[in-house]
Amino acid sequence: MTVGALVAINSSASPTQPGATTEALPPSTESSRDSAPSTGSQRTLGLVVGGVGIVGLAAGTYFGLRSQNKEDEAKSNCINYPTNCSSEGLAANDDAKSAAGYATAGFIVGGAALLGGILLYATAPSEEPQDVGSLRVDPMVGSNGGGLSVAGRW
Repeated sequence: MTVGALVAINSSASPTQPGATTEALPPSTESSRDSAPSTGSQRTLGLVVGGVGIVGLAAGTYFGLRSQNKEDEAKSNCINYPTNCSSEGLAANDDAKSAAGYATAGFIVGGAALLGGILLYATAPSEEPQDVGSLRVDPMVGSNGGGLSVAGRW
């Protein structure tokens, strides 16, 4: 995409005087939008991945609570948990183990996705250029000696 052309003018001579030159520079091949870092896409991706992480943690919580309830149900249907259980107690125990596995997977995947989303969002380039700090050191000389003056900006 061609944005425009730049013209350099030698200002040491007037355009009406001999020796004045103008020189056309090649047109720019990148638009300012193309050359700017794409912060929106990385931040959006970070929000989406973080949202998936929150859903994973919510699913892990749901299945963790379900596992706890099924285990309580299994205990109430067993004489000496986990042995001497009725068929309802055995089924509830199996359901509790399955739900516990889903809860573990939900917490692992959800936590990893949430952390990844936070990292993606936090490491996205800033939208505006940030001021760079500066440090200035100046020598000072006086009738009684000398020194340094230090000034900084952050």
